[in-house]
Amino acid sequence: MDHLAGIAQQLQALSGWQCAQAPARRISGGSIRESYAWQSSGGWLFVKIAAAGERALLEAEAAGLAALAAA
Repeated sequence: MDHLAGIAQQLQALSGWQCAQAPARRISGGSIRESYAWQSSGGWLFVKIAAAGERALLEAEAAGLAALAAA
């Protein structure tokens, strides 16, 4: 999990919550991206890892999930 070393700091900066230094576990499923359950002082976070060039893809997915939640 060395490739996850800086993610806890980024999660803390974005959320304002204290985050564990590493995820609690990997979450499996139908995704082609790595996904993790990450504990924070604000509760559990679902963290999906992708290359920086795939940001638009993740933003589109987040918008779709928000639309479903609002329906």
